[in-house]
Amino acid sequence: MPELPPPPAADHRTAEAGWYPDPQAPDILRWWDGEEWSETDFTLPGAAGYPWWHQDAWRERFGPLSRVGSLFNLACCSVLLMVNLRLIGSSVTAFWIIPVILEAAFAAIAIRAWWPRNGVR
Repeated sequence: MPELPPPPAADHRTAEAGWYPDPQAPDILRWWDGEEWSETDFTLPGAAGYPWWHQDAWRERFGPLSRVGSLFNLACCSVLLMVNLRLIGSSVTAFWIIPVILEAAFAAIAIRAWWPRNGVR
């Protein structure tokens, strides 16, 4: 993470608008609009690693369990896809197209969750 700029000086006119460490909480960035602090803030990743929404945070939290779940999801989607394709072959209706598309989407999600990003496992 890049070096953070110092908090705004006492003379408000010298501090440019931007994200600065919160004076009361150094692990939070707060927006300085050039005149005053806003209510908008952003929590920095701490010793726990990554923010909750980051992909690597999910990998750290669930570890190998997420991969087993992804494989199970992929296996179930494959079975359902084969069953639905068989049903489509016998009676072609638009009713069966939606489950096939959904199953393909879930399979893609399972594969994407399994596939490492940028060499990180």
